[in-house]
Amino acid sequence: MTKMLTNSRNLLVSNYLTSSDAVDARMLAQFCASERPALWEPDSDEILSLRGLLAYRDQLIAQRIALTQIVQSVAVGATLLKMNETHLVGIAEMVKQIESQIQGVLCSDVTLSRNAQLLQTIPGVASLTAANVLAELPVHRLHSAKAAAAYAGLTPAERQSGTSVKGKPRICKTGNAKLRRALYMAALTAKRKVPAFKELADRLEARGKSGKQIIVAVMHKLVRLAYSLLKNQRPYQPVSA
Repeated sequence: MTKMLTNSRNLLVSNYLTSSDAVDARMLAQFCASERPALWEPDSDEILSLRGLLAYRDQLIAQRIALTQIVQSVAVGATLLKMNETHLVGIAEMVKQIESQIQGVLCSDVTLSRNAQLLQTIPGVASLTAANVLAELPVHRLHSAKAAAAYAGLTPAERQSGTSVKGKPRICKTGNAKLRRALYMAALTAKRKVPAFKELADRLEARGKSGKQIIVAVMHKLVRLAYSLLKNQRPYQPVSA
């Protein structure tokens, strides 16, 4: 990585005063020839379909929550209440249909189906969580479990000014928010039902860590585990933290 950045910087400096389309093209060609970066691969149609279905489901769930909150916070007559109930029933049916389509996509592809099964060997990871992880975690583009955690935005970032560090390290918010949401729900279950995660949570609690810090640590361990299972194509084997 250091070599790549150094070479790129040298190319930029040497061509700074003569920048043009031709120069830029030559810089890119020289970079590719010297560093040979991995070729970019587009997401498969199945992944794109899965991502779209999951996003649509999220919108339906948000609508359901909003309608429920309206009824609870505003006095409405019997007619409006009935309309709201009818709308909620319709949303519930649509959610069921979308979830059925999600399962259909997972079953339609051998690799997706196998990977979903691998993820579900982790206690607390249900079918929808597995689908979200598969849709949002590009294992083939990440070189390590550490990179997977960074991609999810589950690595600590320090607020720094000059040479002084201000405040405690906090989680970076530049990662994949959808992936974090999926991991959050799984982490709540994992820290109670999976010995390795429970041991981690208990150890951090004994050190005075807050509930939020503990959940984030479990999520961090969970995404690294998910990456490892998918990369190595092996089911989860219970081990200590």
